[in-house]
Parts: sequence; structure tokens; C-alpha cells
Amino acid sequence: MNDNVKKRRIDIDILKTIGILMVILAHVNPPNIIFQLRNFDVVLLIIVSSYLGYTTYKNNSYIKYAFKRFERLIIPTWIFLILFFILSFLLNIENYSFKTIIDTFILNEGIGYVWVIRIYFLISLLVPLCLVISGKKNKTCIYILTIIIYVIYELLNTIGIFENHIILYFFGYIIPCFVLIIVSLYLFSASKKSIFIFSILNFILFVLTGLYLYKKTGIIQLTNIHKYPFRIYYLSYALMLSSLIILFFKNEKICKYFNNRFVLFISKNSLWIYLWHILIVTIVNNNNVIWILKYLIVLIVSLLITYTQSLVISHLEKKCSSRLLKLFKG
Repeated sequence: MNDNVKKRRIDIDILKTIGILMVILAHVNPPNIIFQLRNFDVVLLIIVSSYLGYTTYKNNSYIKYAFKRFERLIIPTWIFLILFFILSFLLNIENYSFKTIIDTFILNEGIGYVWVIRIYFLISLLVPLCLVISGKKNKTCIYILTIIIYVIYELLNTIGIFENHIILYFFGYIIPCFVLIIVSLYLFSASKKSIFIFSILNFILFVLTGLYLYKKTGIIQLTNIHKYPFRIYYLSYALMLSSLIILFFKNEKICKYFNNRFVLFISKNSLWIYLWHILIVTIVNNNNVIWILKYLIVLIVSLLITYTQSLVISHLEKKCSSRLLKLFKG
């Protein structure tokens, strides 16, 4: 969710916009088929976030970079959560326990939704390490090593090591996030043919894993069953679609059709759109409204609040330059 690049790439803005729109869609409880189709969004956003991390880390010290990411991701989230719990109490939206509140602030389960912020921050901590690794000349060896590391990770999942909540919180996402960062480096530098082949390979993995799970359980499983933490059934599906979408928007002529203020606004303000949608979706999901109407309400209201916020912050910045104001942007 970092936009500090010297020259904006509209394809990146489009990918971020698609990702955030699909994440919000997931939270209004759509039908299973729609829920499954959009279940690539988090991986797509992680890939884009990793790419932006590559572009912004250079010439920074690790501590300085990590602090900037903490300031840009975690602190705004905490500010929002304070507002969220105050409004929940005043508006009698939900009676949250002290444990739920603490769980939410540490970006664990809690009220839900905010665990992904922890993943984004983890990505930012891993990017410098991956930059060092990716700087090696023999890329083939790096990719083979990445596959081996992931296979070991799958074996650890098989024996249930990540069923422990503490181990899952601190270590469960490190390896899959590392893999996704390496994949990001590959996808944004590979040829169109290579990206297409990568997508086909993930399709094969997805089908084979799906067939195995069907034989094991007797029912067709949604990929969400292997999302916490990310496993091959979830990742192969998400990488298949993410790579196809990235491939599709490599076409500059296609990108031009999406080069508008709406896409740019969502991309630049993705964090606060996501945060505000949590409040709106919590309110709307407590009411008996069809999912498509929920989606429109949550999306429109979140955009309006964020747009109003951006206007207020821009106005205040003209009067005084404050580091605090920057926490409400992005």
C-alpha cells in the first residue's frame, strides 16, 4: 500500500483497485461461487505490495524502512481501531470483550479483517532479505531453493505444527510470504509467455490438489480452507488468477481504458478505504440485506468517508505541515 514511486504505473493502480474491491466483496458474504472466484485478492495485493516494497526500499537502511512501514500501516490501523471501538460502544453496534479488543490491536483474530495488515507489515520486513537473495546472478537456483523451502513448509503444515495459535501468529505466514515476494519479483520481470506458463502450472497444481481433497472428503472444497495459513490449494488458485490478471494488464492499451480518477483514488487511498469498510460492513452485516446491496452500501460509504477524509487532510496540510496528518493518507 505504498505509492512512493517516482513514476506511477497505472497497471499497479489497477491491480490494487481490483484487489481491494474483491476483498470488500468477500466480507459481505456473497454466494459460495462468487466468494470462490474472488479468492485471489489477498495474494494479488501481497504481490503488488511486494513489488512496491522493491521500488521503495532501495537506498534505505533496514531500520528506517521498517519504521516507515510501521508508521504507514500499523499506527493508522491502531488509530482507526480506537475510533471503531468507541463508535461500536456509542452506537451499540456490538459488545466486544476485552480479549477481542486486545486480539484486534495485536492484529490477530479479534473482530477479524485486520490480520491482513499484519501480513502486509510482515511483507515489508521480508522484502529487504529477498532483495539480497534476488540480487544473486543465478535466478534458477533461487527459484529452486524457494520451491524446496515451500515443500518443507507444506510438510510442517501436514504434521500440524501451525495449529498452535502462537506459532501460527509469529511464524505461520513467513514462508508463504517469502515465496510470494520472490514470485512478485518474477512476475513483474518475466516475459508474457513465461507468466502464462506460470499460470498454467498453478492451474495444474490447483486441479490436482482439488481432486485429492475431493477424494479425501467427498465434497468440492473452497480454497478458503487452506488460507489460514496459506497452503498450496489456496495459493495455486490465487497465483493462477493473479498472474493472468497481471498478464492482462501488461497491455498498455488496455491499461489506458482504466486510467481514471476513480482507479487512482482507490489505489492511493487503499489502506483507509479498507479500514473504513470494516466499520460499515460490521453495521451492514447485522442487518438482513441481500449481499449485492450490502456490497454497494459498504463500498460507496467507505469511498465517501475516505474521500471526505482526504479533502479535510488536504485542507489542513495547506495550513500546517504535520507528520500526524500523513497517518490519515494512503
